[in-house]
Amino acid sequence: MTETNGWFDIHFHPTDRLEDFGYLPEPHKIAYGNPLLSAPPPAILNEDSIGDRTIIDSHHRRDFVPGIEYYCLPGKNLTLGSAGFIRNESNDIFSNSNIYSTFVSGAIIDSLPQSWRGSIFNKSSEPVFHDEPIVILINYPFVYGHVLLEMFPKIYAYTKLQEIGIRFKVAIPKSIPIWMHDFVDLFINKGDIIYYDHENIVIKARSFIMISTLNRGYIFHPEMNCLVGESIRKIKIISQNEENKKIYLSRRLARASERAVENEAELEYFYSGIGYQIIYPEQLTPKEQIYIFSRATRIVGVFGSGLHNTIFSPRGAKVLCIGWLNAIQSYISNLRGHTIAYYLNGAEHGTKIDIRNIERITSQYLS
Repeated sequence: MTETNGWFDIHFHPTDRLEDFGYLPEPHKIAYGNPLLSAPPPAILNEDSIGDRTIIDSHHRRDFVPGIEYYCLPGKNLTLGSAGFIRNESNDIFSNSNIYSTFVSGAIIDSLPQSWRGSIFNKSSEPVFHDEPIVILINYPFVYGHVLLEMFPKIYAYTKLQEIGIRFKVAIPKSIPIWMHDFVDLFINKGDIIYYDHENIVIKARSFIMISTLNRGYIFHPEMNCLVGESIRKIKIISQNEENKKIYLSRRLARASERAVENEAELEYFYSGIGYQIIYPEQLTPKEQIYIFSRATRIVGVFGSGLHNTIFSPRGAKVLCIGWLNAIQSYISNLRGHTIAYYLNGAEHGTKIDIRNIERITSQYLS
């Protein structure tokens, strides 16, 4: 068996035969919701001072985004391996832009990073057979921001499949990080899960069910607001303390120091002095983070996965994002009805930020 760098995508025929979904002989899909135009963008609070048209134009971008769509690939000649990837007999990896993010699709086209390959290219992998459809919700990378914005929506959408009378087993790699179980357990019953060793086991099944990401280039379908509301409702109260409605996200204790700033401790001192609660996201469970952010109306932090938790913050919240890598934080603000300001000067990795500038922008935009 030779490895190739190929990938494949196929056409899925729409069907309304719900009772046959997962068992039809040709690739098929059902659509739970219609494509909708993404939400109109609220303001960038300091747009006049930014000067970078890429940031401004990206913030104002809208798109028609597919709703919840369920795709079925008949399992003949296909194998599920690694963390959520499907291979055919020619060793080509399945890719679809509605199912995988642009980042993951690009990795598939490049034949997957070596660390992602796992059992899918392991010639000694043991096959396990299931004479039933298997749902795929989890794939690499196991990074908080990717899980939150790409995989968590699929987990939520799985419950909608059950609401229309369809229930299948879900295949999840055994080695997912402990924190990922918070996202899985929030919407999936343990009895519906098949855990598999994604380094040494491959799965053969009657068919494989995959679900759209509810975003197109991280421009989100409005249904994501339902995910937010349902998540908060399920978590309810996990703390006896009234959490502060003003929070600062620190990366000072994070093991990965990407986009950290040199004088993080000074920022903590300033914000704690004006009534902000200092949050270290990597020390909190996802459920704890969801609860804290669901109460936060003023949020400050360096661009990154932790700040993406603002997706759970209420409409009208104000966000100060230190640094800009891409438009994801703007798209979250657009979905949720937040206003946002960007602090760009000195926000690069390892750079000392001028506290006087932070004081000024905080006073001007977050009062």
